[in-house]
Amino acid sequence: MGNEHVDYATLSVDELIDAANHVDREAFPQIGAMIDAELARRLTASSSAEEPVAEYVVTEADRIAFDEAIDRQLRWRLILFASWGGLLPLEIFIGWPLDKATGSNVPFVLVAFTCMAFFTFSGMKLGMFKCPRCGRPFTRKRHWKNPFTSSCLNCGLTRSGQPRL
Repeated sequence: MGNEHVDYATLSVDELIDAANHVDREAFPQIGAMIDAELARRLTASSSAEEPVAEYVVTEADRIAFDEAIDRQLRWRLILFASWGGLLPLEIFIGWPLDKATGSNVPFVLVAFTCMAFFTFSGMKLGMFKCPRCGRPFTRKRHWKNPFTSSCLNCGLTRSGQPRL
C-alpha cells in the first residue's frame, strides 16, 4: 500500500471550498487541515508570489479508515444482493414447505417480509454511504443515482483507493 500524493494546485478555489465542506474530518483530519491550509494560502497570497503547493501523504491510519469504510459498503451491498436474490429460493425451500406443514400462510408471508425488510434497509444504508475522501454520497450525484457503481460519482475515488481516470 503505497503513499498517495494529492496536488492541491490542480484544484480551483471553488473546488477547494467544496472539498473543505465535504471532507470527512473525523476519519481524515489531516486532509481537512491540508485543504484549509491550501485555501488560506491561496486566499491570502498575492498573485505575483507563488509558494510551492503542499502535498498530503496518505498515512497508514488514513488507509485503514478508508479500507474499513469500503468494507462497510461492500457488506451492505452483499446484504442487498443476498436479500434480493434469496427471496425466491427462500420462499421455495422454507416458506412454501412451512406453509404446507402448518396449513397457514404466515410462514410464507414472514419469509417474504423479512427479505423485503433486509432489502429495503440495506438499500437505504448503501444509498447513505459517504465517500471517505469527499464526504458526499458515494452512489449519488445531484439527480443521478447508481447503487452498482465501483467509484464515487462525485470525486471518482474507486474502491481500490485510486482516482478514476
